[in-house]
Amino acid sequence: MIIHCSKDFVKRYKIRTSVPNVKNQPSRRIDSWSGHIFKMGSTPFVLFMHDASLWSLIIPAKGITNAEKLLHLFLSRVQEVWRRHGLAFDPQNQSILFLTRKDRSLIGSMNDAIQHIKLLGQSREITLKQIEDYLQSTPFSAISYDSPERRLKAVLGG
Repeated sequence: MIIHCSKDFVKRYKIRTSVPNVKNQPSRRIDSWSGHIFKMGSTPFVLFMHDASLWSLIIPAKGITNAEKLLHLFLSRVQEVWRRHGLAFDPQNQSILFLTRKDRSLIGSMNDAIQHIKLLGQSREITLKQIEDYLQSTPFSAISYDSPERRLKAVLGG
């Protein structure tokens, strides 16, 4: 699995990128995700976005100060998504390669998603799950105005 990390993500979780200072090409592989940390009010969150489909996972990061704990939560969430789409995923059997983010289109999509999250998060009556569901049905220009929900089904062969 590949995780493309923002500078803030690398700094907060003290991650060493596997190939530092090399301009890697955007991968958009089925096993490739991008991670970024942001704040809603004073609360930190991590947004993981699947590179090929832009499927979004939002993880509250308050109290999560090490990468090991965050990765455990993230991999469990990936397992849920894959299972929901009829595929197996073993979170205990993953090798992870950390790279820096270079795909400007994906970075723009993540920034758009964060703006949606912050706007929707202002309502105390909406849950993170509902925000994620909203993002999965939102068209993004980086995937030709398709929704992450439809794109993930296509990527996974469903």
